[in-house]
Amino acid sequence: LRAGLALLLGLAAGQTLAADLKVLSQGTPHDAFFDMALDGDQAIAVGAGGRVMTSKDGGKTWEKGVSPDNGGLALLGVAALEGRRMAVGQLGTAFRLNGDKWAALTTGTDARLLSVALGNNGLAVAAGAFGMLLVSNDDGASWTQVTMDWFEILQDAFEPNLYDIAIQGDVITVIGEFGLVIQSGDRGASWAVIRKGDATLFGLTLDSQGVGLA
Repeated sequence: LRAGLALLLGLAAGQTLAADLKVLSQGTPHDAFFDMALDGDQAIAVGAGGRVMTSKDGGKTWEKGVSPDNGGLALLGVAALEGRRMAVGQLGTAFRLNGDKWAALTTGTDARLLSVALGNNGLAVAAGAFGMLLVSNDDGASWTQVTMDWFEILQDAFEPNLYDIAIQGDVITVIGEFGLVIQSGDRGASWAVIRKGDATLFGLTLDSQGVGLA
């Protein structure tokens, strides 16, 4: 009886939760979105095939945005800050939104870029597969690849995927596989390993005081 009652209560709770959910935008099953960024009430989401969606009301409603000319490659990461927009994706592709058009950026790599973040005074950081880490101080016009001795750090020949980035002022924090947290306090000029472990870290959020979750 108790088991049956618990099952009924669980079903009722699930139905109540489902009733509270609202679909804000819907496409085909293949319209996967991989990242989203907020800039005040402005929002942008990017995904498979270079698809872009935008919102002007904090995500309440969405409309199709302009996609970059990238041959249908997936966009895997996007950043938005004070009107600036940047997106990265497969084969090392990166784009900066200039007005209503995306401009292709030369990253110097064909590694898959999984995340991008923007900071002040033209700072941009992109991270991705096999330890790829790029820093720009001119809003993506040029990029410098960060060289890390992953064997020394991990005691393994494996090059870790880097999944997310946060920027506060001149401080850059990057997370990834093997519980990695690496950080630069000087806009990417030098780096230190803050933490390493076993579990992969996929997402990172930090406030202006450096308090957050990974």
